[in-house]
Amino acid sequence: MKAALIPLIAQILFDLQENRILEIVAGNFQVVPNNEVWEVNAVFISENRAVSIKIPDSYFKAKYESGDTINTPLYIPEMELLNSKSTVFYKFYLDSHP
Repeated sequence: MKAALIPLIAQILFDLQENRILEIVAGNFQVVPNNEVWEVNAVFISENRAVSIKIPDSYFKAKYESGDTINTPLYIPEMELLNSKSTVFYKFYLDSHP
């Protein structure tokens, strides 16, 4: 029974390594590292990381390749739903591929 669990655990750990959560402050950017491709699954905005609001996919490309830059807007209309006194973060849920 234990021998059967090891490949399953290894597969789960492997899958977790391919998924990334990337946080970028509004108005900043992130460059995709060399030899990586990032596919965007979903993007949320949040302040103080307490409340998250999913934003439309149209704000960002679906796929970023090595050397591409992800620029986050300083302002989007969805930010009106947040308390504007705090720093806003974009939270990207990504699949990472070599």
